[in-house]
Amino acid sequence: MIDYIATHTPEPWVAVPVAAGSPEWGVLRQGEKAFVLIGAEKADAIRTAACVNACKGWPTEALEAFAADPAHPASLPAVLTGETRRAIAAIAERDAAVADAQLLWSLFCLYAPTAALHATYAALAAKYKPEAPQ
Repeated sequence: MIDYIATHTPEPWVAVPVAAGSPEWGVLRQGEKAFVLIGAEKADAIRTAACVNACKGWPTEALEAFAADPAHPASLPAVLTGETRRAIAAIAERDAAVADAQLLWSLFCLYAPTAALHATYAALAAKYKPEAPQ
């Protein structure tokens, strides 16, 4: 296990050019002059600041657990709302659907219309068939 510093630089973080006209960007705490990160590409600096600000309140250990296995309930910090948890579950379902669609396309490209393709299509169609309104 990694030994963590007791605290990190508090939010909010902002991305700024290292110097006027410089292609290098850095990230610092809003209102301060000392950089937390320096020498990044503009897009990376902006994304770093956005991610840190979005994760305000999450312990570092929870972030690492979430990154390792987002589907595991213990990895989701208590600060997440039910709506956020549902959104994460929907993304996981979408990713599974995309993987199934890629499998179907692969079978189609390899075998064209064959019994294996029809069987796979039928299984996937049943899996993703919308439920009838009640």
